[in-house]
Amino acid sequence: MILNAQHSWISNSSWHRRLVTIALFAITAVIGVLIPRVEVTAWTAPPRFEPTLQAIAAPIFTHPTQPPRPRQAQTAPPAQTPPVSTRLGAILGTALDVSGAVIPGVRATLTGPQGVISVVSNQIGAFTFGDLQPGRYRLDAFLPGFAPFTLTLDVTAGTILRPNVMLSLAAVNTTVEVSAQRPTQVVTPPATPNPSTVRPLPIRVGGDVAAPVLVTQTKPVYPATSRASGIEGNVLISATIDKTGSVVNPKVVSRVDAELVAAALDAVQQWRYKPAMLNGQPVEIVSVITVSFSLSD
Repeated sequence: MILNAQHSWISNSSWHRRLVTIALFAITAVIGVLIPRVEVTAWTAPPRFEPTLQAIAAPIFTHPTQPPRPRQAQTAPPAQTPPVSTRLGAILGTALDVSGAVIPGVRATLTGPQGVISVVSNQIGAFTFGDLQPGRYRLDAFLPGFAPFTLTLDVTAGTILRPNVMLSLAAVNTTVEVSAQRPTQVVTPPATPNPSTVRPLPIRVGGDVAAPVLVTQTKPVYPATSRASGIEGNVLISATIDKTGSVVNPKVVSRVDAELVAAALDAVQQWRYKPAMLNGQPVEIVSVITVSFSLSD
């Protein structure tokens, strides 16, 4: 029995050792599986909050910002409309040249029941006469280099008149003197007449107008028969200087002698100008030319 008991204990001990061994292997396997997960979990650092300078400086409460407004180009202020009572009137005019451009600096004068009132057009060519008594007025506009302008207006109570003052270029005046020596006696006209003396007068033009400049000038010749007959006088010619500087459409305004007229026209039609300029562009302009024929002793 003792042997049987020992044998049974030994058998039981072996069995226990086997169970312990199996349990250790199982525990080791489980630990081998669990340990990496624990390491990953244990060493994964939590996210840290690091406030930036912008976040610290930012206000707690923010307001929605408005989008920037586009800048608009500055323009000249429009002419102010004067207040008009029911018993008075007003005039709000604009000065323009023949190309339609506004003209600043035009002197506008209004003559009527309230006497004489004078103003100057502003940078957009506008001028204003306010608080006018009803009645008839004469409006005059003037600027050097342009022809004078006159307009009659009837002002009524409670109304505003808006006239456009259209200024055209002033005519260019040129005077040419043609002189020759008076013969001592009437003789047959020589084959070759004496050369003439030409002295054109200067032209004054103001404003934005550039006067035409005479570039080529053919000198008029005193007709021999008129010189021999002692005929003198002035030939007045109205012509147009076109955009190329040529003299076109000459018309004789005053006649003194047919030969003097023919000599003056023949010379003037050969003249060439640098054309007149308005706002930097060539324009046609009327020219009044006086050719004076005189004899000296």
